Amino acid sequence: QGVPFPVIALPALSLSHDWLDGYAAAMESLASRIELAPARGKRRGRVALVEHFFGRNEADERANAAELRLLLEKLGLEVVSVWPSGGTIAELKAVGAASVILALPHGRAAARALASRTGADLAELCLPFGFDGARRWLEEAGRACGRRREARRVAETELGAVLPAVEPLVSG
Repeated sequence: QGVPFPVIALPALSLSHDWLDGYAAAMESLASRIELAPARGKRRGRVALVEHFFGRNEADERANAAELRLLLEKLGLEVVSVWPSGGTIAELKAVGAASVILALPHGRAAARALASRTGADLAELCLPFGFDGARRWLEEAGRACGRRREARRVAETELGAVLPAVEPLVSG
């Protein structure tokens, strides 16, 4: 009868190193084997984010993925896929429509495999960790997608909303 859901085998010994190596290997295996949805034309401004670290399918993890998506949308980008995000297999397959794949550190091998399969451009980004990391992440994404000005504006707006609340805690 067949299996009612996709099954992807992980490579042998993929979980024999530390958990981050295993996570990266699992992502690369998925990227190399998943059936991609047919692209309806690669329009500029369509992006996929590969390797948003997603440790469990709970509200805080889904919120992290949603926030990264929102920041990219504030740059004027259409986010077609976030790998993984707690969404559906269809969302993962939609990576085929991206013109640019934005890769976070533990998803770089997976992103390279996807870019090779789809013909999308590849940009390797830093982790958006901390205020400086978040600013750099936005700037790197903006540069990769031709949205430098938007990235600077979004970074200033977002950090401007947070820093006044945090400043008294660190200065006094």
